[in-house]
Amino acid sequence: MIKKISNARPSKGTKKSLDNAGDGAEKNGSKFATFKSRIGGVVSAIGGFISSTAIVGFFKECTQGAINATTANAKMTEVMKSASKATDSQIDSLKQYAVELSKTGVISAGLNQTAMTQLSTFGLTTDSIKTLIPQLDNLAVNQKGVNATSEDMMNYANMVGKAMQGTATAMTRVGVTMTDAQKKIIENGTEQQRASVIAEVLKQNYGNLNEEIAKTPKGKSKQLQNNLASLKVTLGQNLLPIVVKFTSMLSKLLTWFN
Repeated sequence: MIKKISNARPSKGTKKSLDNAGDGAEKNGSKFATFKSRIGGVVSAIGGFISSTAIVGFFKECTQGAINATTANAKMTEVMKSASKATDSQIDSLKQYAVELSKTGVISAGLNQTAMTQLSTFGLTTDSIKTLIPQLDNLAVNQKGVNATSEDMMNYANMVGKAMQGTATAMTRVGVTMTDAQKKIIENGTEQQRASVIAEVLKQNYGNLNEEIAKTPKGKSKQLQNNLASLKVTLGQNLLPIVVKFTSMLSKLLTWFN
């Protein structure tokens, strides 16, 4: 005979074991919830620290970029006034031109200013510099692609500067070709004639390479980098007065302690 078990009740021992198991599960669940909460707090704290560190790092890059730009501007102004006898308005015009060129090419405004400053050490007028700089950019892009550095721009400016002094071979050494008639003008012409012919020669060799490369995916990426760097400089210039004030206060405090 089969006994019915639907109404069977667990023994006291079995019921106690089940109750203990339930209590244990509840306690373990509570411990897990506590552990999860603590881990969440630690992760949030780490995330906050990383975010704070990233923000501090970003503002540090901004202020450093502004400091570098301020130094470059001061150098450009002083050198051009001394070597090229340029006026403030002429210098400002070249700085603005450097910005305009950066909008259509991959050479940044800062790199253009570096080249302009170096060209001025040869005593060139601001008009000659304005004539030469777009073609110098094409030369730089041909040699270095989108990765030209300040040192590169100084080297190319020195090369063009030597050509402006009548040394045509300064350019032929890096593969620039020219006609005998052009070479003769570079060697014997006036500053204005030399600048015009050198720009013509570079245009014949490299075309509008700076602008054309800017239209490629790699060029657009470089322009984005340049624009971001420019934005950081602008933000940094707004932060600099605060940094300068804090530095001054800190200096006075250290002096007082000493």
